[in-house]
Amino acid sequence: MNNVENRYISCVEYYILLALKDKKDISSMYYESYKSAFNIYNYFNKTHFNFTLYDDINKIQETLIKHKLLHYKVSKKILLKEFSNDNCIPLLLVNEAFFNKRKYKTLRDDHYILIKNDNGLALYNSYPISKEKISLEELIDIYDNKALYYYLSLDKKININKIYKLFKKIIKKEKYQEIDYKMVFINYELQSSFYILKVLRYRLYDLCNYFKSNGFNVSNTLLNTINEASLFYKDSFIKIAMLLNKKYDDKQEISLLISRLNEYEKRIYSLLRKDFLNEKKWNNK
Repeated sequence: MNNVENRYISCVEYYILLALKDKKDISSMYYESYKSAFNIYNYFNKTHFNFTLYDDINKIQETLIKHKLLHYKVSKKILLKEFSNDNCIPLLLVNEAFFNKRKYKTLRDDHYILIKNDNGLALYNSYPISKEKISLEELIDIYDNKALYYYLSLDKKININKIYKLFKKIIKKEKYQEIDYKMVFINYELQSSFYILKVLRYRLYDLCNYFKSNGFNVSNTLLNTINEASLFYKDSFIKIAMLLNKKYDDKQEISLLISRLNEYEKRIYSLLRKDFLNEKKWNNK
């Protein structure tokens, strides 16, 4: 029902999507996930954050809460009964003992794990994606005294016409601007930009496909272009990581990457305005 891969930015988003995967289609909740490539790249150049800290759009859980599809509470207690509650997503903050045992560290300082009762306690981890058995004693040892308990409201209906109108407002507000490749370098800001672009364009594809499947006018041209762009951003993120490891700053390589990015983004922007705003022509002034 929902794709999880390539759709999450933080560990919490991963667990929310994982829990909802076969329960409720939330593709419509991606309507707040459209940002231009220029805005994304500009964000990382200003903040120098890594991609897991990106906060220029609402998190998936925030959008779900806003539309009353989710609610949550924060607790210091480990609520054992919630591990067996199908409508609860229990996320526990972990301490240094968790990382010391596994000999790695995540990009964020605050890392959560999902715990469910699956013939015994099962630990789900977003990085790296894994599932393992864990005892209550082990869980207490790695627990950092904060838990988020998210509760699903699966019976709540989604007003697709309202979502469609909200998305149209976002498209109308967002402006297109090319990225100047001469101002771009192979650095972690560029890598983070491509990661976020990948995630947001995969979400955009799911959203537009959702509208199309519900009878709204969405062209195959738009869907195919978004899909191509998503794959390009996914491959480029890996390529940039390799170039960073080699400490290789090739202007020709950057020029090719940014030129293709600008081409895809210009087409997506134009097609979105055509399909959703009925614009035949647009300018980027």
